[in-house]
Amino acid sequence: MTIESVLDAERVTRVNPRTGNQLKNKVNVYRENVLEGAKTAFQRQCFDPVCKLSVKFAEEDGFDLGGPSREFLRLAIEQTRTQPIWSEKEDGLILILNSSCK
Repeated sequence: MTIESVLDAERVTRVNPRTGNQLKNKVNVYRENVLEGAKTAFQRQCFDPVCKLSVKFAEEDGFDLGGPSREFLRLAIEQTRTQPIWSEKEDGLILILNSSCK
């Protein structure tokens, strides 16, 4: 296996055979509750982690050309700070497995 073959494998994108368009995972979320929307979208049977995200914020107009996806990820990271998935240690916070976290 060469580095070129690894890089080519990473560049693979899923394409709709009927239209030739790149497949996307559609994610519809409310800004106030991004984590719940993400959980719903990621648990869909048709969700494919190889495909790009196409994010639409509820009650907002626009197309996802990259900005809404970045905002979605920023809000998701921000909202995880308030979840009980962190444990405090002397040198900072660490991520822990918390089975009671929703």
